[in-house]
Amino acid sequence: MNRPGFFETKDGESFSDLLRYAGGFTSKAYRAKIRVFETTDRDRRIRDIYAADFDSYLPKNGDHYIVEEILDRYENRVQIEGAVFRPGYYELSEGLTARDLLNKADGIKEDAFMTRAYINRLNADNTQKLISFNLQSLLDGTTADIDLRREDRLIVSSIFDLREEYSINVDGEVRKPGKFQYAEDMTLGNVIHMAGGLSDAANIERIEIARRIRRNINERDSVLSELLVVNFPDKESALESDFVLQPFDIINIRTSTGYQFQKQVRVEGEVNYPGVYTLVSKDETISDIIKRAGGVTDYAYLEGASLQRTISDARIALDNNHASDSVQSVIDEIVDADDSVQGRVLTINKDVRAKNTSLALSNYVGIQLPKILDKPHSSRDLLMENGDIIIVPRQLQTIVVRGEVLNANRIVYKKGMPLTYYVNQAGGFTASAHKKKTFVQYANGEVKSTVVGLGRIYPEIRPGAEIIVPQKPVKQPMGARALIGLTSAAVSTMAIILSLLR
Repeated sequence: MNRPGFFETKDGESFSDLLRYAGGFTSKAYRAKIRVFETTDRDRRIRDIYAADFDSYLPKNGDHYIVEEILDRYENRVQIEGAVFRPGYYELSEGLTARDLLNKADGIKEDAFMTRAYINRLNADNTQKLISFNLQSLLDGTTADIDLRREDRLIVSSIFDLREEYSINVDGEVRKPGKFQYAEDMTLGNVIHMAGGLSDAANIERIEIARRIRRNINERDSVLSELLVVNFPDKESALESDFVLQPFDIINIRTSTGYQFQKQVRVEGEVNYPGVYTLVSKDETISDIIKRAGGVTDYAYLEGASLQRTISDARIALDNNHASDSVQSVIDEIVDADDSVQGRVLTINKDVRAKNTSLALSNYVGIQLPKILDKPHSSRDLLMENGDIIIVPRQLQTIVVRGEVLNANRIVYKKGMPLTYYVNQAGGFTASAHKKKTFVQYANGEVKSTVVGLGRIYPEIRPGAEIIVPQKPVKQPMGARALIGLTSAAVSTMAIILSLLR
């Protein structure tokens, strides 16, 4: 009802009057019958009031009326979908047939699959039944027409729905490589146009087309695809090529032999002409670039010069995988200890994997610029690569101390002072400091660690160096199972030794 609620009636008023007070039925109301909960002298009872009795039924004190919604179903609906011009729902008129419904939908499209269509029909128990028929024969009248029933769904498939999507792939030296939809009589020239044309580096003397094999081949045949090679005297000829393609062809246009893109490096810091330099040959080295930059200034700190080399994303991923595999190989060698040991192992594994990326991203290459400039083109004089950055700093006057020290800080450099001097200036080692693993990273990117023998020999300190004091690994107490395992191993070893002695 539009205004449900509590209402008071007078003697002689009927349910129709009450319905008028409540604003009448809503558009979704089931009007053929309403349900009333009546109150009697002893208990309650339920009663149905039909539409014909609305005027004669007299409401009683305490009545509760329920008006339900109409059912979400159609008594005369059919549906058509697929390759027709007007798919959708239609009225099931008396005597409607499949051919009539196709005509109501303005007929079939050009891409309709004529060999077979089908009707999805609901049985009396709501199970589905599939009625297949030849669409062409039905339209020609050579096959008997099919009478439709309520909720029948007539489906006309498209030929494009029944086959894999045809496409052409173009890779290599085109402006917009990728996948393109195949069309009948498509040529190589058409696809090159669709891919934005050839790039300046394209090799037109050998364009490879890999074609899918459609014939049956022997299981032992190692051929995966048919390779077709075409060539052209110039790029205009390639754009006008009438070489006919087939669905799923893969076109590879490679880079011309000897074609080179310009490569650039950058020089920063204490050189006379810092900036970006384009490499003029493949064998240009650090000393050549420094010479082109006008040499170093009087304030240059050559020992602290460094080289930054970009690491490709593929190399980073490879380094991460190698690091993860190394961690896993160590874990696999650990015996099946108790749960606490296993938990610690899993924690270490997670921590190391999380740090792999930051470790792999280190792109400093330790160089010795004084020796490089003294002996150009020696083994220390590295060949330059695209994106390299040479940094020649000013004279550095501080040392950085960080890690397990009481006050990580930057300390003024004093020539000849040992590592322990700078650690003491930073408050000294903490209780958890791993002194044996202390290492130094120099300004040029070179790293040296502590030498452990009869004592500890710390690395030499140079201007601009960074002292890193790592933390000792946390020791976990040995569990009962691990202790039992070690004891069993010791007993077994002793038994073997006694047997050998006997």
